[in-house]
Amino acid sequence: MEVDGEVLEELQTLRRAVARLEAERDCAALLARYGYYVDHGRREEWVNLFTEDGVFENVLYYGDDIVNSDPDLWRLTRFVGRDQLREMISAPVNAKIVGHAQHHVGGPPATFRLIDDSNAVMVSYSVVYIKENPDMPVVQYQNHAMNRWTFRKVDGQWYIAENIRRKMGSADTGSLFEDF
Repeated sequence: MEVDGEVLEELQTLRRAVARLEAERDCAALLARYGYYVDHGRREEWVNLFTEDGVFENVLYYGDDIVNSDPDLWRLTRFVGRDQLREMISAPVNAKIVGHAQHHVGGPPATFRLIDDSNAVMVSYSVVYIKENPDMPVVQYQNHAMNRWTFRKVDGQWYIAENIRRKMGSADTGSLFEDF
């Protein structure tokens, strides 16, 4: 059967569109697990969402009480590789919010780009809420950020290769969109 060039080109365009939509869906599902695992203390599962050389860069709190935090104890920190990610997610300040936090990560992406069959980038918002007292209906906003997620597909599975997170309102949030 002979296929003319126009039909073949249209088929290739459709295949690229489907691949992009599947990648976006899979990466969004990955981010849903990211928030769920953090909230429920499933640390090892959270760590395994990242590639072996995965990077997490964020403004983190280095005090004991994140709910009533001291602004002077927040600082930009970069974690590289699963060992450092495991150490970060197991820190006492993170352990204190397990069962009291709700991470809204990703949502509809502000933008998503499939670079090739194995690499993608998404820029999105994230919000973290904390419920300090389980008996009270009050929820406290803890973190609102812009994220640049880089994903890598390894052996047919998408992983987070890098998460660069910046607090909303900071001077460098715009840099997360620079090459889109």
